Amino acid sequence: MEGTFNKNEKGKGSKPRAIIEHKCPIQKSTQVVNIIRCKVTPIDNSFEYRVKIYSKKELKDVRFSVFVGTDDSKSENKIDIKDYKGEYEGNILRFNLKKGLNEILFTLNDGLKHSIHLQKIDIKDEN
Repeated sequence: MEGTFNKNEKGKGSKPRAIIEHKCPIQKSTQVVNIIRCKVTPIDNSFEYRVKIYSKKELKDVRFSVFVGTDDSKSENKIDIKDYKGEYEGNILRFNLKKGLNEILFTLNDGLKHSIHLQKIDIKDEN
């Protein structure tokens, strides 16, 4: 930890306030797909979920199951998707990911606001 002083910013009184810089080790993820952020926006009588996903490479026909949070951390409740500009069936989204930042938008069938969990479905070749 290193400390420096910023003379332009003032804390309480007239003393300069210390700026503490934390140097953290860079953690490299071994995952190909990382979910960055989920934002919920009210739309009419429902909520739109806007999920930002970062992919290290281009992926075709990616599938995610959508689960909603509950008080019981062990349970995963499924709620069907109501609207999505792509392929979906029940609580499963299908889409292609480009390399870099991707964004998907969808609404759920019940019209309530939830904390959500996306789980990637791995598809194995049947050859």
